[in-house]
Amino acid sequence: MNPPPALLVGPHIGEGYNSARLYMSHLRKVVEEDLGNVVMIRFRPRDEMPPATIRKIVSFCVENRLYFVFLFAMRTGAPGDYPGKIAPALLDWIKRTAGDLFLGDTIAEMGGLAAWFDSNFAAIPKTLQPFRTVRDYSDGAAAMKSHVTRLVQAERKMGMPMVWGLEATLMHQRSGWQAGVDRLLSETLAYDPELMLSGNRGVSRSMGNPPWGVYIPMEWYGGTDHKDELKFHRYALSLRHALLRGAGSIFVESPVFGLCSYGSRAGADDPTVRRYRDMLGKFYRLTRRIGPLGQGPICKSGFVMGINDSHNGYGCARLWAQNRWPHGPAERSWQIVERIHEPTRWSNPFQLAPNGRVRADCVPGGTYDLVPAESSAEHLGEYETLVFMGWNTMTGELYRKLIRYVRGGGTLLMSAAHLRTGVSGDNRGDFLRGGKLTELFGCSLLKPRPPKVYGLRFLIQPSRKNFRLPVVPAGYMCDPWMSYGSMSVCTVRVKDAKVLARVVGDDLNMSDNGHRLRQDTAFLTEHRLGKGRAYLVCADEYPGHPSLMDIYDHLTRQLLLSIPEPRPVHIPNGVRHGWYRHNGKDRLVLLNVSPTDSARVRLENGTGVTVKPGQLVSKFLDQPPD
Repeated sequence: MNPPPALLVGPHIGEGYNSARLYMSHLRKVVEEDLGNVVMIRFRPRDEMPPATIRKIVSFCVENRLYFVFLFAMRTGAPGDYPGKIAPALLDWIKRTAGDLFLGDTIAEMGGLAAWFDSNFAAIPKTLQPFRTVRDYSDGAAAMKSHVTRLVQAERKMGMPMVWGLEATLMHQRSGWQAGVDRLLSETLAYDPELMLSGNRGVSRSMGNPPWGVYIPMEWYGGTDHKDELKFHRYALSLRHALLRGAGSIFVESPVFGLCSYGSRAGADDPTVRRYRDMLGKFYRLTRRIGPLGQGPICKSGFVMGINDSHNGYGCARLWAQNRWPHGPAERSWQIVERIHEPTRWSNPFQLAPNGRVRADCVPGGTYDLVPAESSAEHLGEYETLVFMGWNTMTGELYRKLIRYVRGGGTLLMSAAHLRTGVSGDNRGDFLRGGKLTELFGCSLLKPRPPKVYGLRFLIQPSRKNFRLPVVPAGYMCDPWMSYGSMSVCTVRVKDAKVLARVVGDDLNMSDNGHRLRQDTAFLTEHRLGKGRAYLVCADEYPGHPSLMDIYDHLTRQLLLSIPEPRPVHIPNGVRHGWYRHNGKDRLVLLNVSPTDSARVRLENGTGVTVKPGQLVSKFLDQPPD
C-alpha cells in the first residue's frame, strides 16, 4: 500500500443519519466546494448500511480521487462490541476498486470506558465493561491495552488495510498506540487541545514517528451556542493549531453538513452550517498554499507521562470508572501544563528573566511533548529537559533509564512523590530502593514529615546556565517565601547533592538569617551526574497538591526559560509558535489565538511580522519584513 499524502484534511460524513441520499449529497459538496482530500464515512453502529450505498460511496471517491476511511465499519471501542457491517466479499471489492484511496477503518470510544459516568453503562452487561473490577491502576492499564489490542486484531483479521484509533482521553492515547493502531486521532475540544496533541505527538515520536492526527467534534464540544462568535473562533483555531503542531490528518466531525444538538436542527444549506463548511474549505486551501511545513516542529522539552498515569482529561473526574479513585493532586498536576503557555501575573516577584531576556511564552520553541515513561533511554535523550507531572509508579527500569538520561546530558525535574512504587491512589507504596537514591539525586529520602505549613528559603543558584531562582545570600534577613499551605516534606540525607532551597517554619529556624539552617531540611536539590543535572523537589506530594502547585509551576517555568529559542525572536503573549526545518531553512509558524487583538512578532535584525486575530502565518527567516 502506497502511503497517502503527508497531510489529509476533510470532513466526517454520516453524523446522525443513515441515508444514501444524504451521504451522496454531502460527498458531492466535498468535491464541489473543495473541502479536503479525504472523508471519514461513519457507520451507525446499530444500523445496517445497505451494500448498494457502500458501493456508491466507494465509486464516487474513486472517480474523484478522494481518500476515505470508515468509522465503526467493523466495531466500536465502546461496550457492546457491535459486529462488523461489511461482508468479506464486499470488503475485498472495496480494496480492489479503491486501492490506495481506501485507508481502512477507525475504532473509537476506547478511553470513554474509563471516563464515563455509570449512567453510560446502564444498558451494558457488566461482562462487556472491562474496567469495572480492576484492582489498581496497573491492572486498568493492562485491561485497556488488552481491550484495544483485541479490537485491532479483529480489524486486521477481517482484512482492513489500516486500523485507526480515535481517542478523547489524555493518557489512554498511549494505549491505542501500544495496542498497534496504524494512526491515532486525538479528539480535540473535549479536553485541552494543546495537551491532547502534545500527548499524541509525544507517544508517536516514542514509537518511531508514525503519522498522527486530530478529529474535531466542533458541534458537540466546541460550545452550546452554534452561532456564537467565540465558537467560530475556537473552530478556526482548532484547525490551525493542528497544522501548527504537526498533525498529519485533520478531520472535522460536524457541523459542516448539519446541526442536531442543544435544541438546534439545521440542514446543509442553513447559513450557520454553511459558514462552518466555508471555514473548512478556507483552511484546506490555506494548507495547500503553505505547503508541507517541513521537519518538525522542533521540540526540546518533555513532560513525562508517568507509569500508570491514568488521567482522563475530560469526562467523569475519576480513574478507571472507579469512585474510590477520584481525581486528586496527581491528576491536577496537569493543570500546570494546561497554562504553561500563558505568562504569570505581572506582579509575581519570583519571576526572573534569564540572561536579561523577557519571554512571554516560557516553552522553548513554542512546543512541548508528553513523553511516555516507557520510552527507550535513547528517545528520552532527544529532550533537553524532562519534567514529571502526574502519577508515576517508579520502577527499577525507569530509574536506570533516568540515570542514563541525566548522565548523557539531560536535565530532570521531579518530586519525591514520583519516586514511590505504589500502583493506586489508595496504595502509594514506598520510595524506590528504600529512598536510597544517591546515584541519581545525590541524596537519600528518609521518612516524610507530617504535613505542616512551611515557607522556602532559596540559598544558591542552580549550576544550569540561565536557570535562575530568587536567591537571598546567607547572612541576610528574609521572610519565608512561597508559603501556600500545609504539605509533607521528606527528611533528607545529603551525600553529594547541592541544596538549592530549604524549608523554614515554626520549628525550623524561621527567624534564622541563613547561617544556621538545619541540614536535614532540604526542599530543592541539584545533583550533577555526567553531563546532566537532576533536580529533586523533596516534598512527598504531587505537583498538583494545592500547597505545592504554585512552587512547582514556578520551578518548571524557570527551567524552561533557561532553554533559548532556536533563533532570537520575540513572541508576544497570545501567539503560539513552532519551528520547522524546510529545505535547509528555518521556518517559523505563528498562530495568534486572540479573538480581538493583532500581535507584532519581532524577528532578527529588527524585522517583524504582524499576525491578525486567529491568523496563522508561516515565515522563512531570510524573507524580507512585511
